[in-house]
Amino acid sequence: MICYHVGMGKDKPLTQAALRETLKDIGVATKKDVREVVGEEIERREVVTNKAVQQVVEGEIKKQRFAIKEDMVISERRLIRGIGQMEKRLQRSNANLAETSVTRKEFDELSDQVANYQPLN
Repeated sequence: MICYHVGMGKDKPLTQAALRETLKDIGVATKKDVREVVGEEIERREVVTNKAVQQVVEGEIKKQRFAIKEDMVISERRLIRGIGQMEKRLQRSNANLAETSVTRKEFDELSDQVANYQPLN
């Protein structure tokens, strides 16, 4: 048991409350003080960490958006090029058909000849 001397009288036992009060008077931190300081520091660091994580995530999102936009532009260019090539092929096919196909007038004449055809037997 811890005792302390008061004046010239008897030694009295040191109670927890008196000890706490004495430690507080001389500036020693209590468990409660330490918990508060540590708790505040943890909260501050969590906020800083959360902000840092948020910044990293936002940065990654921006990178992903940029990459997606870049991919879309590349895909669009490929599609436009592909459509242009298909249009050229279609025009060539139409030109080939125009050269090798009969006109409507020629078709009608041939139809009439076939309809009027009579075998020699």
